[in-house]
Amino acid sequence: MLTEPLTLPPRRRQQLALAAVVGVVFAVPYNLGFLANSPEAALLLGNLLAFIAGQRGRISLRFTGVRALTPDTSEFTFEPSRPVRFLPGQYMELDLPHAGSDGKGRRRVFSLASAPQDGLVKFGVRTAAPLSQAKKALLALQPGDELVATSVAGDFVLPRDPRRPVLLIAAGIGITPYVSHLSSGGLQERDAVLLYLARNAEEVAFAGELRESGMRVLVRLADGAEPPAGLAAAPGGTGDREGRLDANALLALVPDIGAREVYVSGSPASAASLRRAAKSAGARRVHVDSFSGY
Repeated sequence: MLTEPLTLPPRRRQQLALAAVVGVVFAVPYNLGFLANSPEAALLLGNLLAFIAGQRGRISLRFTGVRALTPDTSEFTFEPSRPVRFLPGQYMELDLPHAGSDGKGRRRVFSLASAPQDGLVKFGVRTAAPLSQAKKALLALQPGDELVATSVAGDFVLPRDPRRPVLLIAAGIGITPYVSHLSSGGLQERDAVLLYLARNAEEVAFAGELRESGMRVLVRLADGAEPPAGLAAAPGGTGDREGRLDANALLALVPDIGAREVYVSGSPASAASLRRAAKSAGARRVHVDSFSGY
């Protein structure tokens, strides 16, 4: 019950605190007449704390439309039945009914691309073939169809101190959580650098949002071509076919990386490679958000 998404706090530190509280309440002997230490009482208290900590309960999402971001990625937009509480960089879990579901069941998590104040819920999803049954179900949605969101969670959020400089590295569809940060205005007043790695110019998603952000954005394309108009090319040579960089290339692009809190988002392979590169380049703290695909 502690790990069930519906009764789990959204942040890791909250989850650890919940586990500690439940453990103490269960382990310490007490007897208050009708109330004594027991697993049931401990879990009841834990669920109450989890309810206070985050977005609780089912949320109906009405599908409003989809737009192509690149030839291989799409943005899906939903209107929630009630306001959704989340922080930029967090993800939402959807109950996505589909035939032939695998061992993952019907639930899938997607990083939120919208800002908390938007009133809409948006997800950036890679939709290149071959498509899983879950993605086929997502693409088959018609305006007015409804899905259910079961939880909001995640720790891929910016430091509380706005004076803390950050480096944001996105590989492919890993740009999605950063768009939520941009839309919410959380990056405009920070010393922030966004490094976007993609295979080619056609694969640069949310180019309009990046142009309008006003922040320093560097685009590095694996084929060595120029990025979309209005976006700056990262100096230097190309990376591998996914646009990934080694430590020396990363240090050349961002010489003060050691003074920045680093965020890395992309596929598991890209995220792992970029995390190693950032660490080798001198980054002290690296946050990772990997997109496993569905």
